[in-house]
Amino acid sequence: MIRYSKIKNDKNMEILFSGSFKFFDEMKSLSQKLSKVGFKCILPKFSLQKSSNSKEIEKIKENRKQYGLRNGELEKIVEANRRYYERLKNCDLMIVVDINGYIGLSVAAEIGAAYILEKTVFFLEEPRDGVIKALLKISSNFKVVSLENIIDELKKLKDEKQKGMKEKIPSMTIKEAQEIVDKWINTIGVRYFSELTILAQLAEEVGEVARVISRTYGDQSFKKTDKGKNLADELADVLFVLICLANRTGIDLTEALQRNIEKKTKRDKNRHQNNPKLNQKFEKLIKPI
Repeated sequence: MIRYSKIKNDKNMEILFSGSFKFFDEMKSLSQKLSKVGFKCILPKFSLQKSSNSKEIEKIKENRKQYGLRNGELEKIVEANRRYYERLKNCDLMIVVDINGYIGLSVAAEIGAAYILEKTVFFLEEPRDGVIKALLKISSNFKVVSLENIIDELKKLKDEKQKGMKEKIPSMTIKEAQEIVDKWINTIGVRYFSELTILAQLAEEVGEVARVISRTYGDQSFKKTDKGKNLADELADVLFVLICLANRTGIDLTEALQRNIEKKTKRDKNRHQNNPKLNQKFEKLIKPI
């Protein structure tokens, strides 16, 4: 039995599992072990049904072969696949559970998509499929990693990711931030949402900031669902969506901010200096209940 040591601060490391549903029990077991040491693990879903083990899934597959799809089942399959590929775009890593090197057609398609998206992919065993073997040889992101070494490799990947982020953007101008977000949207994000949708997202992210502040500095207590949330990350979400809105509407935020500061400087030159409230100590402004 392999024992894994607890890993700190891995809340941002998202792992997506791939593999034949005949190996669902193995995927589930490994994901539970990795979740316990701090990784966020996502299992593939079989047509959005709550199937809990490999035997149950195989039984459903046999029934489909014998009796065909039931009403509405095709739509569920399509929706399950769509959700999976959305998660693939956003994950940090894919783990392929390929016992005895077996990889089916749908899993091969998922691996192909991961290759196009330049995702890191760990195979638990050497794949038998010739095309996947070729991808394994030519891609620096594909690697065979045994169960015994998987935690060490995940640690290494996490460290490289954090180091790369620091080296890539140690600091940036507002213009550079707009360009980086634009590149991200047009590659990973596919395209911008509509202006109204982005505005709704902005309101949602500001609400997340309010949630963190009310629990950190206010009187509310934290819930279990608040675990891992921090003010810096939530403010970054607000900034990201704000930049998306500026890019979508063709606004140069550098010029806009410069004009805005000039406006405020002229308008409020003496206003705050002459405000008696700002010259009082903060404690005096708080009236006892």
